Amino acid sequence: FIEQQIIEPTGIDGKVWTPFILSIFLFILINDLMGTIPGATPATGNINETAALAIGVFVLGTFLRFHKKGFIGFFKSLIPEGVTGPVALVLFPIELISQLVKPFSLAIRLFANMSGGHLLLLSILGFTTVFGNIAVSFLSVGGAVVILLFEIFVGFIQAYVFAFLTALFIGESVADAH
Repeated sequence: FIEQQIIEPTGIDGKVWTPFILSIFLFILINDLMGTIPGATPATGNINETAALAIGVFVLGTFLRFHKKGFIGFFKSLIPEGVTGPVALVLFPIELISQLVKPFSLAIRLFANMSGGHLLLLSILGFTTVFGNIAVSFLSVGGAVVILLFEIFVGFIQAYVFAFLTALFIGESVADAH
């Protein structure tokens, strides 16, 4: 699955990168699913964990780009081929900022989705305490089960998205052209 759905579309070497991407996928998936245990919160619902993962991916991608292209080639790779003159001067800072924003967006995406699901689950279960009605309690528990099943689905999706974006960043770093 990882090779066909993530590695091949991004164009990176499957033999080299499949273990790393699979490890990231499983790490995030297991952490996401830990949140389905009553009383437990997923580690990916903590901004520190998601930021550490995203910064690690950013550092790896930056290192690979420097290693493959060299110092001058690194900065040249931020400008698309064929772009010259004033357009290149405007485009370069935009591309540089976009590279710096990637780990931030990667971390926030995973954190917000995982913590948002738990907040929704706690809110629905809180209705039983607020209203103290048996009918509301049954509806709240039923709604919580639906949200919990949806949270399992979101956990799989988030693990896939993070692994895919990681492979995409690595592919962008080692690609020959922009």
